[in-house]
Formats: sequence, C-alpha cells, structure tokens
Amino acid sequence: MIDHLHRRLTAAGIELWRDSGRLHYRAPHGALTDEFRAAILANRDALLADLSRESFPLTEIQAGYLVGRTAAYADGGVGCQGYHQFDLDLTAAGVSAADRASAVRAAWGQVVDAHPMLRMRIDPDRFEQWVDATLDVPLEVTEYPDQAAADQAGAQLGDRLVWHVYDPSEDRPLLDAAVVLGENTAVLHLSVDLLVTDYVGIRTILDDFDRALGGGAVRRPAATFREYLQADRRHRATCEYRALRRSAEEYWSRRILEMPAPLRFPPAPTQDAVPDRHISPSYSRRSQRLSSGEWERLCANAAELEATPVALILAELGAVAAAHSPNAAATVMMTRVDRRPIVADVERIVGDFTSTLVVSLPSGNDRDAAVRAVRDDVFAGLEYAAFSGMEVARRLADDARTETVMPVVVTYTVDAAGSRAPRYLTPRAGTGRSRTPQVLLDIQITPLPDGVAIDWDSRDDGFDPDVLDAAFIDFVARLRRAAETGEPDVETALAAAHARLAPTGRAVAELAADSEQTVRQIVAWHLARAGMDRPLPVEEVARRLGAARHTPLVRRWIDELTATGMVAHGDHGIYLTAPPVPLDESFEQWRHIRRRAADIDYGDRQLAYVEDCLRSLEGLLNGSVDPLALLFPDGEFDVARAAYDDNLVARYLNGLCAAGIRAAAESARSPLRILEVGGGVGGTTRTVLAELAGYHVDYLFTDVSRFFLDAAARQWPQIRTAMFDVNDDAGPPGETGEGFDVILCANVLHNARDIPAALDRLRRLLRPGGALAIIDSTAPSAALMATMEFKDGLEDSRDVRAESGSPFLLLPQWREVLAGDAVIAYPPTGHALETAGQHLFWVAGNTSPSPDALRQVAQIWSEVLDVPVDQLRPDSDFVELGGDSLLLARCVGRLRRELDWAEPSAWDRVYRRIVADPTVAGCVAALTGRFAGETPNADRPDTEPARLNAPQWVAVAEPTPAAAPADVRLIELVAPTVSSATPIVLVHDGSGGLGPYRELIGELAAHVDGGVYGIERSPGDGYLDIPVEQLFTVLQRSYARSLLNLGPSSFHLVGFCMGGLIAAGTATLLESHGVTAAVTVISSYRIPFRLADEVLTDYAFAKALGWHPADFGIVVDDDQVGQTLTAIRAAGHRTIDATVVADHAPEGLTDALRAAPPTVADRVRSALGTDGRDGITDDVLLGMRETFVHSVAAVAAWRQPVMLTPATFLRQEKPMSYLPSLGEDMSAFWRSHCVGGLGVIDVAGDHFTCLTGENAQNVAQLLAELTPLGCEREVR
Repeated sequence: MIDHLHRRLTAAGIELWRDSGRLHYRAPHGALTDEFRAAILANRDALLADLSRESFPLTEIQAGYLVGRTAAYADGGVGCQGYHQFDLDLTAAGVSAADRASAVRAAWGQVVDAHPMLRMRIDPDRFEQWVDATLDVPLEVTEYPDQAAADQAGAQLGDRLVWHVYDPSEDRPLLDAAVVLGENTAVLHLSVDLLVTDYVGIRTILDDFDRALGGGAVRRPAATFREYLQADRRHRATCEYRALRRSAEEYWSRRILEMPAPLRFPPAPTQDAVPDRHISPSYSRRSQRLSSGEWERLCANAAELEATPVALILAELGAVAAAHSPNAAATVMMTRVDRRPIVADVERIVGDFTSTLVVSLPSGNDRDAAVRAVRDDVFAGLEYAAFSGMEVARRLADDARTETVMPVVVTYTVDAAGSRAPRYLTPRAGTGRSRTPQVLLDIQITPLPDGVAIDWDSRDDGFDPDVLDAAFIDFVARLRRAAETGEPDVETALAAAHARLAPTGRAVAELAADSEQTVRQIVAWHLARAGMDRPLPVEEVARRLGAARHTPLVRRWIDELTATGMVAHGDHGIYLTAPPVPLDESFEQWRHIRRRAADIDYGDRQLAYVEDCLRSLEGLLNGSVDPLALLFPDGEFDVARAAYDDNLVARYLNGLCAAGIRAAAESARSPLRILEVGGGVGGTTRTVLAELAGYHVDYLFTDVSRFFLDAAARQWPQIRTAMFDVNDDAGPPGETGEGFDVILCANVLHNARDIPAALDRLRRLLRPGGALAIIDSTAPSAALMATMEFKDGLEDSRDVRAESGSPFLLLPQWREVLAGDAVIAYPPTGHALETAGQHLFWVAGNTSPSPDALRQVAQIWSEVLDVPVDQLRPDSDFVELGGDSLLLARCVGRLRRELDWAEPSAWDRVYRRIVADPTVAGCVAALTGRFAGETPNADRPDTEPARLNAPQWVAVAEPTPAAAPADVRLIELVAPTVSSATPIVLVHDGSGGLGPYRELIGELAAHVDGGVYGIERSPGDGYLDIPVEQLFTVLQRSYARSLLNLGPSSFHLVGFCMGGLIAAGTATLLESHGVTAAVTVISSYRIPFRLADEVLTDYAFAKALGWHPADFGIVVDDDQVGQTLTAIRAAGHRTIDATVVADHAPEGLTDALRAAPPTVADRVRSALGTDGRDGITDDVLLGMRETFVHSVAAVAAWRQPVMLTPATFLRQEKPMSYLPSLGEDMSAFWRSHCVGGLGVIDVAGDHFTCLTGENAQNVAQLLAELTPLGCEREVR
C-alpha cells in the first residue's frame, strides 16, 4: 500500500523526505489535493519508516544496467562492470615493509568513509537505491613471503574478479577491492559494478586512495549523489526543462525516420552446443595506444576541420564500418559523463552520471565532410539531449527483448579526465576489462599519463572475431594517419619523446651513483699509490704518478674526492681520509655494476670501455697509453659509438633531439636546413637521420677531422659534409648566408675555447625562428675524469671554465650562458636521469620577424583594411586601424592561403594568436609559430622539463592562467522571491569591492524577483599575485565556476567600470556551459594607455574613492588634466609617465604636479591626516591603492576575443573634465567588442554619480527591465 501511495505521489510531482524525524513534502501548485493530503496524514508513520533508509530512484542508465543483466533480454546475462589491476609503490609512499597491510587498509577506509555510494544497495523490485551506512566495504589483503606464490594468487584472484556478475539482491557491496602483497610487489585489484559509479567516480576513488597512501587526508564531497539527483529532478520539473523536453522529442521523432540502421558487424560463427544462459559470457579486449604527441596532432587536425576529436574518431569509425560491416552508413550509441554543476563539488561525487547520445556515422569517401557531418550530428544531439539516447534507442526497436538495439557503443572519456596523475598507483598494462549488458562491442577512448588508450571490449558470442581483428587494425591505422599531418609542435614532440624513452624507477640513478663511487675508489687507490696516505701538494701527487702534464686533471680528481669526504686538506697538503678499497674488490664491484646494467639494457659496451680505461689508468696518467687507442681500438668506431649512442642515456638524449628536429621538419614549408657541428662518429646523426626518413631536408655534417667526414659520407650518402671549427669566426665553407633551421651540437661545445662566444657565432647562422639543439655534460663526473678527459684539447678554456679547470659547464653555468634565450631542457628537474649529468637544451634562436615577412603581411593588411601600406609599421594595430572580427577572419584566411612561409596551423589557433597581439609583428609571429603569449597545454611528463628562463616560444594552445583566487566571495545581497527568476549579479570594480553599488542595491530590492548577488574580493585571495596580463582570464574562470555552482539556468551580469570587462568575459564562459547570460556594463571600457606617473595615479585613485585629489596634496585643475591626457593620446603615447606628462602639460599643471607631496606615503598621510579618516589607517589605504594600481594596470593590459553575447551599455550623460571624451571612447570600444549586438542607453550623472541618489533608482528600474524573465513557479 505504501509503495502504491509513493508511486501516485511521485507521479503527481509531490516529493517527500524525512528530516530530524519529521515528514516534509514539496508539491507543485495545485498538485496536493485533499485526497493526497489525507492519505499522507493517515500514513505518516509508515511513510516515515519507509523514508528512513532515504532511498531514491535509479537513473535511466542504472535501470538499464539492472534490467540488462537478466537473461530475459537478448545479449543480457551480464552486469556492467569494470576491472583493473594497479601496482602500488608503497616504498615511495613511505610505508615500511612491516606496515604494508595496515597502511593499505587504513587508506581504503578513508576512501569508503568519504564516498557513501560505495555502500550503495539496490531494491530491484522498486528500482531504487539507498546508502546502507552499516554495510562493510572491506579491502581484502593477502600477504605472501614468496613472490611466486603471490603472483599465482594474484592471477587466481584476477580470474575470479574479472568477469564476476554482482547480484544487487545480495547483502554485500557491488564492488571488490583486494591487495596482494608479495616479497617485491603490492598489487591492487579493483572490480566495480558500474551501478555504483562512472569513470570519473572510479578515478576519484583511485586518486583518493593514492592520496591516503601518501599520508594525505581524503575530503568528503560537499554534496551527495542523492542530493544531485534531487536537484536534477527539481530542474526537470521546471517550465524551461519541460519546454526543452517537448522540443527534443519533436526533433528526435523526425530524426529517427532518417537514421541509418544500428552498426552490426558480421555475427560470430554459430556454436553447435546450445549456450547455457546461466553461465556468464566471455569477453575479449583488443588494445592499442596513441602517444601524447600523436593525440595532440589528431586534436589539431580535428580543430583544422572546426570539429572536436570525438567527431574525427567517429568519422573514422564510420569508414571502418563501411569497410567491414554490411552497413554503408550506421548508427552507434555514445556514452558521455554528464556532471552538470547543479550541486557543489560535483566532480568529486562518486555516482553514475552517465548519459547517452545516438550518433549516425555517414558513408562516403570524403573524410572531411564525414567529420563535419558527425560534428553537426553530435552538436544537435547535445542540443536536444532532454530526450536521451536510451529513449531514442527504444523508439528504434519494436521489441528490445528480441534483439539488441544498439550493439556498438562508443565510450569517450578523454575530456572527463581532470584529476592529477596518481603518485603511488600505476595501471598494469593489459589487465583492464569491461563489459556492458546488451552491448556486443564497447569502443573505448580513455586517457593515459602518456597518451590515449584505444580499447575494443567485445562479447565473444557477438561479432565474428576475425572481422573485429581486421576492423580494429584498420581503426587504429586510420587514427594514426589522422595524427600524422596535424600541426607539429617541438615542445609536444619533446614531451612525448621523454615519456616514451625515459626509464622509470630509480634503477638508473642507483646505477649511476654506484658506478661513480666505484670509479672514485679506483682513483683513490692510485692516489694512495702516490703516497697520499700523508699530506702532499697536488703537484707532488701528479709528479709521483708520472702525470705532471695532467696536473689540472689530478687537481679535479682531488676536488671530486674532497666533495665526497674521501680526501681532506691539511696545512701541508692533501691526504686520503681512509685506506683505499683494494683494487680487486673495486673491479669486482664494477663487474656487479655491469650485471645490473644489463637488467635495464643500459649498454655494456660503454661500461666495458670505462673499465678498460680504469684498468689502464696508470698508463693514461704517465702517457704510456694513448686515450684515443682505447676509444678507437684498431681505428674502429664501435667503442666511441657506444659512448655517444649505444647506451641508455645517449639513446634518451639522441631520441629527444631527433624528435624535436622531426617536429621542426614537419612544420617546414621548404627543405629543413640542418647544420651538425662536430658530428664525430655520428652517434647522434644516426638517430636523427633515421627519424627524418621521408622528410625533405638539407643536412650539412661538419667536423674538424677529415677522418670523420669521410666516414659519414660513406655511411650516409644523402648528406653533405664540410670542415668547420666552432672556434672559427667564419661559417661553414660554401654557405651563402641562407641560414639554418636547426644547428645540432651534440657533445661538442665543451671543445669550444669560449662557449658563450661560440653560441653567439652559431646564433648568427640561424634563420629567423631557428633553434639550437645542444647535448652536453652538465655535472662533474668521476667516470669522465677517468676516460674522456685524458683527450688533448680540453684545457684551453677562456670562459668561466678557466677558473674551475673543468672542460664542462655545470648546469647553473649553462643557465647563465643561456639566460637571454627561450630554452627547454631535458631531463626534467628531479628525474632519475639527472644523475647522469647530461642534458639536452633546445634553444630558440632569433624570433624577430624578417623585413620580408613584415612587408608581405602589411601588404595583405593594406588590401583588407583599405589603408596605404606605407602607413603600416610593425606595431600597427588591426583594431585601431578600423578592423573588426569579420575583417580579421578574412585577413587570416588570406594570410594562411597566400604566404608560403606560414606554418600549417589550425585556423582558430592563428586567429586566437592574432587577437591576442593584433599588430603586424604579432601577425608574423602567429603565422610562424613563435607566439610568445602562449604556453603549452600538451600532455606533460610526470616531472616538468627544466626551464632555464621565463620566455615561452613554442606555439601551442590557449595561455595557461595563473592560479585562481583562493576564495570567491559570492554574497546574497537581495534574497530571491521567485525560485526560477533570473538573478542579477553585481561584479566588483577595480577596488575589489561593491562600494559603487551601495545605493543601487537598496533600490534593486523593490524591482527584482530573482534576487541580487555580489562578487567581491576576499582577504588573502591572491588577487595581487596574479599577473596583470592574466588577471581577467583568471577572475572570469573563477567567477564563472562559482555562478555555475549556484545553480540558476540564467544570470544577468552587471559590471561598473572594471567590473564591466569582467562581467563580459564571465558571461561568455557561462554561455559556453549552456547557461543564459545577459550583460549590462555601466561606465566601463578598456583604458587605452598605461598610467606610469605616480602623482597622476594618486589623482585617479582619489577620484575613484570619491575623495578630492587635494586631500592627497594634489591641487590641480581638472580641465588642464583632461587637455593634457587628450594631447598625449593624440600623440600616440601608450604609456603615460612623468616625462610624457611634462612634454604635453601646460606649465601651470606641471608646477602643480611637482608641488604635490613627493612620495606615495606622504600623499597617503596627507589624505588621512593625523587622526585617520572614516576608520581608515595608512596601511589600509596603501592596500587599497595597491589593489587599484593592479586593477588599472590589468585594464590597460586587457586583451580578449570579441564577445558574441548581446550586451547593454549604460552610458553616463555627463563627461568628466579630466577625461572629456570618455563617453564616446566607451561607446566605440563596446561597439567593436560586442559583435553579438549592443544596446546603448544614456543615464543621468557622470562616472561617479550615475549610481547614486535618484540616478540609482532609474538604473535599478532599467536593470529590472533588462533582466530576462524566468519560468515562474510558485514556491511552497
């Protein structure tokens, strides 16, 4: 009976809930009839008891998962489940061997306590779910002293969990978590029924487990899954949603008639035996991956087609379907994570937020057209998502029990991966599995730390496995081809190469440390042979070793051993601090090092060479052994190539270098010109040329030895060779000054007598935009001191190395030498490979645009803007010359089409770059990929590459903003009276507060139904730490997030002064999230100059406060200030400092400004007097001034794309005497910025009085009229 009553109440839109033992209800107006009211009162206790477990309905997707697992449906009989294994690095997490079991249990306990849905239960009869707070969700931990036993137990556990079907009626969790501890391993097994949560929720569980393992606290989300669904139900009850729902149903009713049949591959061969429907079917996984570099290029290709990556992927799937299935065109289901910000902390909630979308895959051979068609289909599906993909699928089938409606599903979760990479959890390759009821093939595109995974999980009794094998190979090949022609990016290529080539773990660092120590022991043994058991001068030690000519090297040996405590300095010389390790014992250690090196494929030939040198150390010292004979035995290159190519560190650095050069070749419109300096045995050459196979390059290999040049010409006939010495001022012979795109210096610059001077000479050989690729040693190395440093020619340094005696620059010295360049350095800071003491430096060369490029761009500008070309300068501004967004779009098209030197960037990327710097020079930079305003957003290695200085030169995507303010103060100023009405949001001005709106707020209370909110600064929010160039971007993103969390589907953003600029950008972000945003700006615009005169700054500060400048001791005539500013702007000045003011101000104003108190502190004291003012102290006023100055600088630096959202500009009628043209300037600015439409309304008052007194009343009424109407619903 209670169930029946519940269903009737729910059908009528009446919601019941329990709170503090009392029954509450909410109902639409008129829904709560007398009959319902009597039934609720009569059954109050029973309803309270039923609500005590706080059950709530399953979502549409959860209900599908529940029903589909029954054998009554075609291709059912399975749950929707995901399984994976993860290696746990408990040592890195600081967990001792004895505490492993307790540590993982404690960490798991934190996760379970933070996420209630891990204790979720299902009522299959009522299609409801609830959280059972008493349910135990354990972590099963088993420990085995024997590693083989642990591996066997893990395999058995995996076999048990990978295809387990969870029964929701059982009194147990719908997931399993287990850790198997072996002697050397700790492996987490996680199996989750996706009734519990979606992909993002699983990521949250793993991230929190990782955080807890490291000792961090796991935070409970601010809202629950139940609260989210309640908010969603309330939204679905609104007039707005019901209107959307009707529109969506009408759209899909028409669209279904045009949709092709669902995608089906040929069926699996018929089995002789009748399948047992009580046995869970088996599944198979086909897996591949795209590297981060490939993924970036695929995304760039999609952007070139003005589409998303998923549209390109689906179009390629359509081509695969046409080739391998009976369908010429087909339809698939796509799942997506739909976490709308209708409650707080939605990204951290564990629960199933999956929604579905039906997408048609077009036929035909035109890939670009197919991509655009899929893009349009996806966008339309999202627009009409109120009618779900599940509902569309049901409409497509007469009877879903007899045949699976949508047997192929695409699961795309790349964009849903927003969490940090775990520190202590690493997914085990090949262990992942998933399955879904009534799905025969799940095509999954998921993020990886170093790229993207492509997985096809197929039901074995579904489609023909041979057909799926061929289709999968075709699909992966198509995606790889789609990633081949995208926009190249050197920085992305280096990051991807690092991820591919860099070893993981500490084995390399430990090997390097042990090998260095062994070399030191052998060196110490030789020093002891010279009598260093007692104090001796360095020169005497060298003489006794027969190494007088190598005294500088012996001195460096002493320094190296002193740094490690093996040598000490006394009054009478240097001496060993302990007896040396016996030589045979050290060489036994070296043999052990070589065995360990083999385990990680380090490269034994190089270690054998080091051992030969160590065994020959006495002869190397006294000159009886030629070091070159050890490096080139019998004149062969094998040993030298092992040192420069065939070892782990060299393979890594050479591979990085080759990847960067290949990326440069991909972007080159003409043959890439490469100069290799000091190529030697070609250790790096071999890797680079292999990477460049198939590319059109002009490769000049140089050295100081004809021996090496002849060998290179024989091995690589496609290259040119020439004699060239990096110490000579003249460039390579025969070069005509055309310059090089890349100059490669691998292990050669330490041979230069003066490295800074050599770099200057090489920079002059670069083309504009070219780069230096430098590999060199960057740290002291005992192994180098015992091998390579015996070669002649390393002791004639004339730079900073002359002081240290070292032939190599240390990393801090490289930083100084390259301080004026934009540099990317690998290996990253903190990476294990840093211990090897070698780095790659990718150094951007001359980035100033060439005169020819400037001239060609100016000619196109001249024709587009209809201005004489001789009036255009490198700093001419497109907008100031009369250009608008449409003209700029036309200009970008011509530039990309007509200039053959422009790199093949995506249209929108070039457009964004030029919007950010709309000058002729900025245009050249945007077209050549050397746009300094951008920083990378490509996939990064776990550790960031070392950056030697601030400039960023690689052209990638949007700027990465600084950190957002720690806290956004969103204040309810006027409470809403109608729940669905549009609220007004007042955005702070440059002071950071809401002071200008004081009188307006009171007036608004009588005019608005949706309430009034204010956004202002809060103490300690980091506002002043945000660079002025990024301030608007950072604030807008932060404020948009806060408003989205507030929940309304529409806002009216109002901004006065600087607040207008913030409101405009915030509205654009809200619109991109599907939220309607009206914008009204009041007396606001971008100041077209930077104010650098301190006295005038305080003059403006006083005006902004509503105080008189004379209070600050600034007694000036406002009209004279206005005349001066007008003259300065007419003269074209963009920075107004004291000198510029003096040049344009009348004599009286100059004298008055000089008469003001001399310092900021003096002027502040003058304004406050001895007793303060209105409770304001010196510190407070100085803080207010600091905020004002920062805000004004940000307004002057403001540069953002045009706004498509319509806006209204409330323009003050009265001009200000010191800015007489302010009104006209503001109008012109907003008309050019608001391409979506602008309405201008004049309001009484000037900049400072338009929101006060009677003016505030008028503005309040205007704002109420401009606020969009919501869909009103009575609040009960």
